[in-house]
Amino acid sequence: ALGRADAVILTRHSGTLDQARELERVVHDLKGVSQTLVKASVLFVPGPLRPLVGDALPIELVDPLVVTAIARPLALLRNVASLSRGSTGILAFEDHREFSERDARLARSQAGGRPIVVTEKDATKLIDFHTLLGEVWVLGQQLEWDWGEEAMEGLLASVLTSESA
Repeated sequence: ALGRADAVILTRHSGTLDQARELERVVHDLKGVSQTLVKASVLFVPGPLRPLVGDALPIELVDPLVVTAIARPLALLRNVASLSRGSTGILAFEDHREFSERDARLARSQAGGRPIVVTEKDATKLIDFHTLLGEVWVLGQQLEWDWGEEAMEGLLASVLTSESA
């Protein structure tokens, strides 16, 4: 697949910049990989908090409970903990879970009076249970480019230009 690729974006949630550079070297040295392959690396960082419903302003998170059904919940837990005061708990379900009313009740029970924090992905699956869940905040993600942003933009521009011609 890398032999057919025009670009590779390495995405970091918890890996170091040095690890990303080493992986870039491994990709570069692979047999069959084009020497013109555009390589880039991005780091996912916590984005803004928004309420699951309504237009409330973000609050200071105190002792939140992270509720999630993603593959790597510990990275999310670390991100939420970095934004909150006190302890941060987690209720992690298997990846891609379709949440049920029972799950929502369990989440609120475990949270007690604490706020719940979810990902954007999980928010779309939990919106129907917002009245059961109470106070829920959705943590967005943002990308910070380590390297390759300009090269990637150039590649995308050339693809768009050739398709519109």
